Amino acid sequence: MYERFEESVYDIDLWIKEARKLGYKKIILMGHSLGCNKVIHYYTKSKHPLLAGIIFASPPDLLALAKLKRYQPNYEEMIQEAKENLKKNEPRKLLTSLLWKWYLLSSQTFLDLFEEGCSADNLPFLRNPDTWTELGKIDVPVLAFMSGKDDVVIRSLEEDLALIKKKAVHCPKFDTAVLKGANHVYGNKEKELSRMILAWLKRLS
Repeated sequence: MYERFEESVYDIDLWIKEARKLGYKKIILMGHSLGCNKVIHYYTKSKHPLLAGIIFASPPDLLALAKLKRYQPNYEEMIQEAKENLKKNEPRKLLTSLLWKWYLLSSQTFLDLFEEGCSADNLPFLRNPDTWTELGKIDVPVLAFMSGKDDVVIRSLEEDLALIKKKAVHCPKFDTAVLKGANHVYGNKEKELSRMILAWLKRLS
């Protein structure tokens, strides 16, 4: 409810430092859903020399998932309420509406994640500018996949994956996949998911 997107950089950096202490020489970052946006942001901020690849599980266009009426019909009202609360110096005040009918957020967190041009707005499937600034800086191999029943789709599974691959202009190898029959959290498909990821990791070595 109260997280700040920019602070995720500190979390990921600490995990990498711990992995280094354990002796790992190559590190793959994997993000799921919002975690994809965080991984992209971290990589472009750090360019850590140990990072050898990135995995995106259900990469979302957060802004589109809030602005499209089929996902959030009262987005404009929520944005206005959040901005008004910040003007009143109440960034931690909870919004009166739920996001996606279940997600309760503070005003500042909502703006951090769902205001156009915010740091989390780095997978812009819907508005699709010529350059995706942060994604375009990734220069390590990437695996991006969606579940067959994913609920973060903007156009279609195939079109969204093709677009993210196209916009990763400096990525030396970009693989995509759809895990049929899985939902957004890949429940009951853990074995298939693990096999797919391990097969991709083996091809990197």
